Amino acid sequence: MQSIQNSSSTFILIGLVLIAGIGCEASIHTENRQDKNIMNEVSGSFEVTITPTDTGDDQLRMMLLSKKYEGDLDATGTGRMLTGMTEIPGSAGYVAIERIDGTLKGAKGSFLIQHSGISVGEEKRLVIQVIPDSGTQELAGIVGTMEIKLEGGKHFYRFEYDLKSD
Repeated sequence: MQSIQNSSSTFILIGLVLIAGIGCEASIHTENRQDKNIMNEVSGSFEVTITPTDTGDDQLRMMLLSKKYEGDLDATGTGRMLTGMTEIPGSAGYVAIERIDGTLKGAKGSFLIQHSGISVGEEKRLVIQVIPDSGTQELAGIVGTMEIKLEGGKHFYRFEYDLKSD
């Protein structure tokens, strides 16, 4: 059995693999879309900083996320990510909650998104959804899903959304 390494760089790498599929140029498919009739789509790039925190457990880790989104989504993201790793290389999972605060096509406000990712060898599955009723200000009522990918060492997002009104 391989032992799990207790180094920050190992867990940052695993987090990045789960977040953006490092080492593969393909996008991670988003499943279980909230709304098949979403009308709006934006895309752009983002930078991410992942800071590990000490949990005292080599298999269960927590990391702080800090992101800067560019494009039609001009915002910052802050969040918490929990990872679970096994002794089998490439088998891991993560969940995260992130607050995105800024402007979306000029509309100001914030909203929360939930990430859920699983990695089994080369296969990676990722679902990122807006948390219902989390939108504020001009983004109140927002629903949607996000896809992320890595190309040439740079992170990109595609965000499909709608602003539901009562």
